[in-house]
Amino acid sequence: MLAEAAKAKGAAAAAKSAAQAGAAKLQKLKNATKAAADKRKKAKAKAGAMNKLAAAEKALVADLEKKKKAAQSAERNADGSLKTAEQKAKEAADKAKGLAGKADAAANAAAGANGKVGAEKSNLKGAASKVARDHQKRVSTAEALKRASKIEISPTASVAEAHTKLDQTKAKISQLTEKLQKNIATEKADLAKKSAIKGKVKSAEAKAQSTAAKANAQKSAADRANKKKDTENKKVDIDKKRAEAAKAAVATEKKQEAQAKGNLKTVESKDKAANAAAAQAKADSKAEKAKAKSAAAETNAETSKVNKAEQEVQSAKDKEQPVTKKP
Repeated sequence: MLAEAAKAKGAAAAAKSAAQAGAAKLQKLKNATKAAADKRKKAKAKAGAMNKLAAAEKALVADLEKKKKAAQSAERNADGSLKTAEQKAKEAADKAKGLAGKADAAANAAAGANGKVGAEKSNLKGAASKVARDHQKRVSTAEALKRASKIEISPTASVAEAHTKLDQTKAKISQLTEKLQKNIATEKADLAKKSAIKGKVKSAEAKAQSTAAKANAQKSAADRANKKKDTENKKVDIDKKRAEAAKAAVATEKKQEAQAKGNLKTVESKDKAANAAAAQAKADSKAEKAKAKSAAAETNAETSKVNKAEQEVQSAKDKEQPVTKKP
């Protein structure tokens, strides 16, 4: 009986030692399982954060692509507006140049017409002076004829002397009459010339007024064309600045888009790695749980063995005690 009890006791001690070793192993596996679970939780959180970041980066890239397209559209519109403004500015400049030439020509014509008026007035002045001289000559000849027409014969003159005096007077009157007729004809001709020149003066003045009005109109048109040209040039300057700004905006949007795409690539790479790490942590956690479950089963089995061995030891002890007879 003693041998049986010793054997049972040794088996119980061995079972207890195995159970303690199993318990230690189980605790270690529980710790590993908890660490794996914590690691899985962190990996899952990191993967979730990276997923959100990747989604945000994708949204940012999409938004920047839209902005870039909008900027490119604005750039095309600005370039179109600039080309239109440049074309209008060229047309305005060409028109201004043409009207400036016409204005110069009209001004020259007006100056020429004014010169013509001056020349005709000078001619009229000369004609008037000539008429005045003609008039003076005619008056002088008429007065001489009037004086010659007065016949004075001395009462003491003989008939022959009287006839001689009359013949002389007749000849003088005939000479002066012919001269007066010539004077009258010359004066009438010069008056006609003066009248014709006066008509030319009026005509030249009318033409001068007409050409002056035309010159003023041409100058006004040229001034308006120059103002229009200046306005169109200002529009070109404004549209150039807008086109340059639009071009700069496109460059900025492209740069930001490229940077965002680079960031997205980096984030996607990190996201992929985080997801892989989360998957691995999940697998590791499951593996640790399986190990812990298996170790728990083994520990339970060892514990059962210990309990059984202790029962056997107790049973052996019970058998070693002598039976006491009742009196």
